[in-house]
Amino acid sequence: MGDAPRPGADFVRETLHKVTRRSEVTVAWRGGEMAGFLAVTPEAAVLDQLFLDPSVFRQGIGQALFARAVARMPGGFTLYTPTANTRARAFYARMGMVETRESLHPVMGHPVVYLAWQPAG
Repeated sequence: MGDAPRPGADFVRETLHKVTRRSEVTVAWRGGEMAGFLAVTPEAAVLDQLFLDPSVFRQGIGQALFARAVARMPGGFTLYTPTANTRARAFYARMGMVETRESLHPVMGHPVVYLAWQPAG
């Protein structure tokens, strides 16, 4: 398995522009460069986006961003990710999320899996 392709600045800029209109965004920085971001909509209990630059995979940044989502939505939340995104699905499973159902993306039509995180107890 080689390195994941690094998305261009235009992709990141466009994605951030879309999510900041409806979500709270937290940006992670490493060495003066954006390492990733988290977008959440607490009033809907939804983790909208968790993006990491592939160069920072497995360095704890994703866990820190996920912890921020938990802090903002301590009662639980949901998300969906492409079914084919096995790396993300494994990450979310390590974070304690449970896959709840599969469906089609509401806009693009590709297969997605829905996941839920609930506090212990």
